[in-house]
Amino acid sequence: MSKSEAVKHYALLPHGKSYKCNHCSTEISGAASKGTFNLWRHLRRKHGSILDCGKETAEFNPIFKNFRPKEKFTQENFEKLMVNFIVKTDQSFLVTEEESLHELLLYCKQDVNMITRQTIRRRISTMYDFELQQLYYRLQNIDSKISTIIDCWTSRNQISFHGILISYIDKDNLEVHHEILDLDILRGKHTGKKLSNSFIAVLKQFNLLENLLAVATDKASNCDIL
Repeated sequence: MSKSEAVKHYALLPHGKSYKCNHCSTEISGAASKGTFNLWRHLRRKHGSILDCGKETAEFNPIFKNFRPKEKFTQENFEKLMVNFIVKTDQSFLVTEEESLHELLLYCKQDVNMITRQTIRRRISTMYDFELQQLYYRLQNIDSKISTIIDCWTSRNQISFHGILISYIDKDNLEVHHEILDLDILRGKHTGKKLSNSFIAVLKQFNLLENLLAVATDKASNCDIL
């Protein structure tokens, strides 16, 4: 976004820390150092007609670039957007039972049916299965060698993961591609044998074992055995 598109509606005050609105003389404190969000918000709330019914806001403010205000509301679209929000912001499924979220959604649309955590789980599982299938089909067309990067770590709730990524070059256009193959769950100690079995199983799942060229790891001792 070009900052001038927002500040053209304001005058920078002499101290250089705030802007004054050219349309109503409102002072936006701290806006000069905090970006343009507050500038756009003031214009939307107080001077919507100046922005041509929000067109300028959607065009120049990246926060609203994907906003579709004229799209007809459907429960199906609402649930898709809710799942997208939960995945991208790493929310707990229990957020759907949060009373304050219900209040916010009901304020926006009084007849909205809140999606349950069970539905969220089912939808995410369906999305995962679809993306996994698409990844499998893409990788079947690889006719070059692959390099892999692997690493292990343990989450706060003591679940151990084995991350496996690959890189390869498309021979047709010489572009480098990167893909996440799996976050395999490990049980017990991270022995070299266990890491090796996990790694080979994932490559076999995608029919990539014969394409393997190199493996990059950290300096952990179990990787020497791997």
